Amino acid sequence: MPGYEAMSSYLQAGPSRQEPGDATLARRRDGRRRGASGPVAYVTYLRPYRSLSFVGLLVRLGLTTTERPYDAESQRIAASLKPDLVVVVIDPQGEDARATIREFSENSTALIAALGPGPGTEGFSELFAAGADICLRESDPPELLVAQLEAFLRRLGPADAADADAITHGPLRIDPRRCEVSWRGSRIPFAPMEFRILQHLAERPGHVVSAHDLMRAVHDYTPSEREARASAKVYVRRIRQKLEGFDGAANIISTVRGFGYFFDPPSTGIDADSFETSAITGNDASASAPGTRLHDT
Repeated sequence: MPGYEAMSSYLQAGPSRQEPGDATLARRRDGRRRGASGPVAYVTYLRPYRSLSFVGLLVRLGLTTTERPYDAESQRIAASLKPDLVVVVIDPQGEDARATIREFSENSTALIAALGPGPGTEGFSELFAAGADICLRESDPPELLVAQLEAFLRRLGPADAADADAITHGPLRIDPRRCEVSWRGSRIPFAPMEFRILQHLAERPGHVVSAHDLMRAVHDYTPSEREARASAKVYVRRIRQKLEGFDGAANIISTVRGFGYFFDPPSTGIDADSFETSAITGNDASASAPGTRLHDT
């Protein structure tokens, strides 16, 4: 397809980027927001297409992009990713195309783009009626596709206040305003006390927080030392149990025997030269010396 040959050449040369226009442009729908690391795109396709060229354009435009064929899991994945842009690669004449566009439009706050083969625009009016915000053609020159996408993405507007307040450590994201925790986009449910403890530790990565200070920070009263130690142990264990199903997440809260707990960021880890690293767990932990770093309460 000639359009793809031009697109490949365009990607190799690298498109010249221009800064977005007026940042006060209104968002297309309420509830849409940019992710903490930039806008996110989700591409799903109902027919074979040359994905590398088009996905390459999205990446060049600064979108973190996930792509997969459309199936029964597509809506669930889109709900988990919370993308800013959903691109559905379709045959404009197909009944499935209209139904798929309608489904995404009804269940997502994302901007919806339909990508047809071109060069004609047959069926585009029905796609707009089904909920598409824009219809693109693969056969168009890459410069035109980039211009259309850039103009389209300006409608996302600036990042909202919730994103500015979010705590992000690698794949972990804690949103204090929405009281949500996610790992690589997958939401993890936490009870209010568990959420406050994780948030308090994550705001102080690498700093040891005693059980007493930790529980005093998240409670409305000052507990006794004994009560604080017992409560912190229970809550930290629950937090770890909920994180166990996510690769690399279970050990982000470390125990320093005799001192307290600290948050070990998943992306880098903490240099703990002052602590003796130990593999002691379970009941054997009582035999370890103060200052020993543990990954179990």
